[in-house]
Amino acid sequence: MWKTVVAVVGCGWAAAFRSYAAADAITLSPDPVNALEQLAQFPGDGETTLDWRPAYAGISRDGDFGFTTGPFQFRGREGI
Repeated sequence: MWKTVVAVVGCGWAAAFRSYAAADAITLSPDPVNALEQLAQFPGDGETTLDWRPAYAGISRDGDFGFTTGPFQFRGREGI
């Protein structure tokens, strides 16, 4: 899915996430943090490669909350 988002936005993964993340989106790193604040720590478009796939998704009964989770790997940074 994120490859599609990146293709539509025409930029790297970090910029695509910034474009599509809701203002109140959170990530678990490992504790909950604001997704946009965390994405601000990645320079530019996201010069690294992010490989990710959903392994599980869920949504609340009333549809106002949803999530996905799955394995990921950053490639291209020193030490990885």
